[in-house]
Amino acid sequence: MKLSRLGVKIKEDEALMRLVVKGNENAFEELVDRHMHAVFRFAYSLLHDKGKAEDVTQETFTILWQRAESWQPTGKVRSWLFRIARNKSIDEMRSVKIFLDVEKQNLLDSGKSPVSQMFDHEVSNIIDDTIAKLPKRQSEAIMLVYFLEASNIEAAEVMDVSVDALESLLARGRKKLREFLGNNRDVLLREDNDE
Repeated sequence: MKLSRLGVKIKEDEALMRLVVKGNENAFEELVDRHMHAVFRFAYSLLHDKGKAEDVTQETFTILWQRAESWQPTGKVRSWLFRIARNKSIDEMRSVKIFLDVEKQNLLDSGKSPVSQMFDHEVSNIIDDTIAKLPKRQSEAIMLVYFLEASNIEAAEVMDVSVDALESLLARGRKKLREFLGNNRDVLLREDNDE
């Protein structure tokens, strides 16, 4: 772990958050450095719009700073940030359907051949379209657990549901994904002969 702006290594977000509650700007900046990318990815997955996701990310960290005293030490800082970002994203969307994005740029930047990149892009589009067809709560659960690698407990906390309810959403979402992806089985199983 790199040396923080505070001049010492602080491993726990909760310790940093206690400093933020006291108005420590360096601790705040450290939390921003640690979590900004994940918050942006989560907001982008919900909004499918880079500019809006950037706005939600900025608002999330503004709320972290302005309402630091409302953070409960019993919860993880990361979960609290995801919950703020989720609420801000929902506010932003109002009644618009949630669309999720599967990091297409990672595939395009992988150094693969043009034919392989086109195939990966096609598969990515199929996955995007499939996830977008899921009910809102199922797609949200899948995004948190499988793309942002949140634990089931953390994802349940962000979504304000029990762990059992989250696991049910995941199971139903996976089942629907298998059904939807079955229609594109030929494309997904196609071998790239260019490599």
